[in-house]
Amino acid sequence: MRLKIQNPVTKFGAALFVSSVLVAIASRGVQASEIAKYAKLPNTLVAESTWTVLASIATITEAIAVVVSVFFIWRELHENTRLTKAANSQSLVELSSPFNLQLIQDRQMAEFWVLGPQNYKAMDEVDKYRYQALLVWWLILHENIFYQKGNNLLDESTYKGWDNDLKVFVRHHHLWLHWNTIGKNFYIKFADHVNSLIEEFQPTTENPSIE
Repeated sequence: MRLKIQNPVTKFGAALFVSSVLVAIASRGVQASEIAKYAKLPNTLVAESTWTVLASIATITEAIAVVVSVFFIWRELHENTRLTKAANSQSLVELSSPFNLQLIQDRQMAEFWVLGPQNYKAMDEVDKYRYQALLVWWLILHENIFYQKGNNLLDESTYKGWDNDLKVFVRHHHLWLHWNTIGKNFYIKFADHVNSLIEEFQPTTENPSIE
């Protein structure tokens, strides 16, 4: 028996309304006659086949709603992740900028940074401490970068640029001469990464070249 609803709304809108009524009260074990009463529809229009169809519509509507909800949740998470990565990239610029500006403004600090590897043995104890403090500061920045990448909080392209900087840092500052002293307090996975770079750049009898 076909259900006719004299209402200005569309058939689709009416079906959604009725299906929502079904979903809302079906969990309470309401009978077909009570459904008709709840929806203010004549009992004579409530046929078993019709309610089966409407129940199916209600099930499909629920399934579509779940899929749509999951999509919007995924989209929101994806957008939040993108914004987080962008914010983290910007924060790295903000962290490194004061250090680089200080190198530009302070000639003595720049000399430590540029000539430290060659002059380290000739330094007194205070200057050796100051030079190693510079190395530790830059390594702490790279440790933070490495940690963010490991937790998927940084874009791959951004990380590659910083990792190239770390390689230049390890090689230029002869980090293998200081690592046993300053490397003990770093995050173990980052320390392992630095160890692999030291193995790559540390001069050997087969490859004695050094920057």
